[in-house]
Amino acid sequence: IKRGVNDAPAGGTVRLVSRYVDLYAVRSRLVAAARRGASVQVSVVGRKLTEVEFKLRRQLRETGQGQSWVRHCVKACSTTWSAGSPPRTLMLVGDATGAWTTRFDVDRWLTSAVVERSTSLTRSTGDNALQEASDLVASIS
Repeated sequence: IKRGVNDAPAGGTVRLVSRYVDLYAVRSRLVAAARRGASVQVSVVGRKLTEVEFKLRRQLRETGQGQSWVRHCVKACSTTWSAGSPPRTLMLVGDATGAWTTRFDVDRWLTSAVVERSTSLTRSTGDNALQEASDLVASIS
């Protein structure tokens, strides 16, 4: 996940959807990506934001990257997301043209469990996988 965020170019986009985004290392990389000019868009699905997520929201605003945000996805948004049978965490990275280039599926939410337990991450670059992920995130936009 950290490498994927690091690979987001200036003018590119990182789109992350998860129930929890509570890892310092991920948060710091997301903020660094926004500072270098990438749009960082985070949707937290189905529950209130934690202090860490509020801090991420504030830090993204402070970067001045106007297309960066943290959004709380509730009710209809959460139901729509769950109906798509997504992975626990889904991240898309796009280039400066707006095309998605890489998809990351993680079988855990972004909490300490990612580093404390066996975790599976699938990185995909194929057109079908990217389109499927794009459709999933568009369904909650």
